[in-house]
Amino acid sequence: MKSSSDKKLAFLLDDGWVLEKREAARDLARTLPLEILTHDQLTYDELKGEFTVTLLPRYKLRGLKYFLIMFFANDLNTSLARTERRRRMQQKSGLSKWAYHFRDCLGRIGLRPYNCHQAFKILYRDSQYYGDQLARYHTVMYNTVSIEDKRILYEAHNVGIPLLSWVYSWDNPIKDNEFIPNANHYLAWNHFTKHDLMEVHDVPKDRISITGPVQFEYLITPSEKVADDQQPFVLFACATAPDVYVEQEMDLILMVRELLDRIAPAVALHVRPYPFRNAKDPYKYKRLHDKPGIKVLYYGEVQGGTVVPDVKDREEKLQQFKQSICYINVGSTIGLEASFADAPILQIAFSLPSVFRPKL
Repeated sequence: MKSSSDKKLAFLLDDGWVLEKREAARDLARTLPLEILTHDQLTYDELKGEFTVTLLPRYKLRGLKYFLIMFFANDLNTSLARTERRRRMQQKSGLSKWAYHFRDCLGRIGLRPYNCHQAFKILYRDSQYYGDQLARYHTVMYNTVSIEDKRILYEAHNVGIPLLSWVYSWDNPIKDNEFIPNANHYLAWNHFTKHDLMEVHDVPKDRISITGPVQFEYLITPSEKVADDQQPFVLFACATAPDVYVEQEMDLILMVRELLDRIAPAVALHVRPYPFRNAKDPYKYKRLHDKPGIKVLYYGEVQGGTVVPDVKDREEKLQQFKQSICYINVGSTIGLEASFADAPILQIAFSLPSVFRPKL
């Protein structure tokens, strides 16, 4: 039996191929005995040469009990969560859309008495699939946006292993219906994120530490300047991954190009695709490929169907911000990175109204 001093910190990470998350793991490993847990084959392949990595099997919830318990659970009721739910429902069948509205009706008359987190606590109450792995660790740290199988966290909580939640992005607490609000401690960006944790999930304020957006620390490090582009350009950085939004964003990009043709035809329009799954996909942005004056900036190496940017890609992104005469974005954390350059920023505010509600 290992003593607590012999045990290690487990970092549950299902997208460890993201450069900033790998760097965070490196920083932790400099001062703490650390192992990586993942359900993701690409993460395992990318990190196994640098860390001790365990590839976990997935034990998915399924069956009538799962369906009924989740059906009567209340969804997260924030504007962002409702919008995301409507988007997902667009792609469902007619029967699923009717079920969605039926659930809403049940909620209005009080027949959805518990939330998603309480539902998972019921479903995972007697779960013991990961006992051998968990026995090696004194704490499990996890990233709220990359947990493909939350069972291991509930099991850790059930046996008294502390949970440390790294809230990776500003919208995690107000978008994810399966957000886990019973971690022992949270690492948040700022007091706004702290407020969301307290108001939406009833997390006590003394369990939240403000660390800043640590994935953007590279912005304060001096970087080498690359050669300027010969032609002046406006940079449009895409902000979304779902197909329906990508199409709308391309409509907006074409409108920007049309405006430039009227007022500054010599200025090019460079388009940076949304990272990871959209980048280097010739079909997502094919409408832009043959348009005069538009250049699509693909980046990263494709591995296992996923685009994996490296330090060079990140440096090129920062130089694109610095060399552009204007940066345009439709709402994304990439705007924070752009603010460290001198170019003017045009942030286009947007909302997703009833057009995204399912049509019955």
